[in-house]
Amino acid sequence: MRTIGPAEDPAVVVASALVCVAFPLAANQAGADMSPSLAQQKAMPVIGSLSNNLPDLASPGEVAFRQGLSELGYVEGQNVAIERRWAEG
Repeated sequence: MRTIGPAEDPAVVVASALVCVAFPLAANQAGADMSPSLAQQKAMPVIGSLSNNLPDLASPGEVAFRQGLSELGYVEGQNVAIERRWAEG
């Protein structure tokens, strides 16, 4: 039986997602009084994900990560981009 390391623990992944999302949200609120034309030019937030596992978008950690983002109102490709990289071993 394989043990789950911190990088695969869904709670750690979701907590990491919350931290990655919290800063752009705070920055967005700080700039909420900008003119509409500047607000429309804002780029989509990007979250970077680095894993020491093989690429697997169906892993429990990935599923929990996307679920946590969804609960916060973020949907990959619609209002947030995720850049994934794997060490592959």
